[in-house]
This record gives sequence, structure tokens and C-alpha cells, in this order.
Amino acid sequence: MGSDDGSPAPEKAVRSNSRGLSVVDRELAMPLKPRKRSFYYDGLNSSFCLEEPFWTALKQIAASEQKSVSDLVRSIDASRITVNRSSSMRVFILEYYKARAEALARPVTESERS
Repeated sequence: MGSDDGSPAPEKAVRSNSRGLSVVDRELAMPLKPRKRSFYYDGLNSSFCLEEPFWTALKQIAASEQKSVSDLVRSIDASRITVNRSSSMRVFILEYYKARAEALARPVTESERS
């Protein structure tokens, strides 16, 4: 059933099979399949995989920081504390948006208003 504005209801990636168990519709879930990207920096080819929402977030962060995606990846990679590069990217993205959310939730003081 559609929404109140008459638009069709969004398709669901999870549905019930004949036994009533939830299964993932592979076609609808494919955008969440990790995609490999390669970067060349410091004289080396480097690659890692991220799901599309993380690639989008990485591009948005790079734009807001006025950096190229390659420069952002290089800086994240240089300061990573995990062995896995993909995990480092996901943790960086999570921490970036957590910090922004906390900053927005923090009350504005009188001195900041002036």
C-alpha cells in the first residue's frame, strides 16, 4: 500500500519465505554489497571495499573538508589503528558523524551567541 500522498510504498529488501522466515531479496540488497575501489598514493596501489552508503559518506566528508577523496583516504589510512583498512574507513565515518551530531545537540552558550 502506498503512502498518503499516493506514491507507491517502497520495496522491502527483507521478506518472508514460504516457511515464514525472513530472507533478504538479493536484487534489492545488492547496493549494500561492498564495492572495491583502488587508490594510488605514496608510490603504491591500495584498495579496499566499502558499501555504497559509506562511499557516499566518504565523498561528502571530503567535500565538506575541502579535500579530495584520495587525500582523505590517505589521512585516514595514515592514522588508522585497526589492521583492516575498510574497517578504519567505516570507523572514521561513524566518528565523524557522531562528532557532528554531538555538536548539534550541545546547547549554545551565551558567549557563542554573541
